[in-house]
Amino acid sequence: MSYIFYGFIVKTTRLWGTRPQSLIALTGRALIVRRQRKTYMNRILRNVRNLIYPTKCIFCNIVTDFGEERYICNECRDRLKFCRDFSCCKKCGKPQISLGERGICYDCASRLPKKFKRAESVIKYDSMSSAGIKRYKNGESEISGKVFAVLMAQRMGEVYPDTEFDIIAGVAPSKMRTMKRGIDPVQVICRYLSAETGIPYKEGILLRTKRIPKQSGLAYEKRIKNLKGAIGMNPKADIKGKRILLVDDVMTTGTTLNENAEVLKEGGAKYVCAITLATVAKEPKTYKNG
Repeated sequence: MSYIFYGFIVKTTRLWGTRPQSLIALTGRALIVRRQRKTYMNRILRNVRNLIYPTKCIFCNIVTDFGEERYICNECRDRLKFCRDFSCCKKCGKPQISLGERGICYDCASRLPKKFKRAESVIKYDSMSSAGIKRYKNGESEISGKVFAVLMAQRMGEVYPDTEFDIIAGVAPSKMRTMKRGIDPVQVICRYLSAETGIPYKEGILLRTKRIPKQSGLAYEKRIKNLKGAIGMNPKADIKGKRILLVDDVMTTGTTLNENAEVLKEGGAKYVCAITLATVAKEPKTYKNG
């Protein structure tokens, strides 16, 4: 196409008595000026839009300034505790002060074996980050799902640079909570994460087979008991030999991720790695593992 355009310029300029290179240079400058004007107008329109429909921080819900990155204000970004700034367990990804000799935390070494190969998170779950996450899960800020997915994609680039995935799968959703909220928070994140990473998202691979009580606030042993037999595979899903990225919003004890990963492994998955937005980090225990 470029050769055709250049030939047209040459023929035209010969008729006009000008050099082709001069006209091409003038055309290039005109295109640059036009592009600059378009960019300038876009900025004006964006600022006008922000005045009419101000962008609010997804964590503190306060209107962000024009100079700040959209959707996360500078103050909240400084206060977020990113997992990349801590020493994290090589199995569950939880930030720890003291780890065993193999870089495994006390919980991963002492509890039931993890069915996932590895899990990672973006930020610590605390009073500050929980406000934005709860607002999102209650259906008050769907744009948060896109922002969270971008953060998770960035984290994947840090922790899974050489790991290949065939499918993104979300943890089995609760039908009752989805109906109550109007959205499945994990499903929204999965869709945006797929767009960010290019990894296909397969909806409905994992299903809830029975109703379970709310898991938040329960002890580890009680969570295991509740989830046993509560998650199953969609009979139409074919994951044999697939490398799966399992997605959830918050990791507390890792029980939910572990049970979902076990079902995927039983369904024929080659391996399962997990990524969550936030993780609850507890005070570590000192120990040695061989």
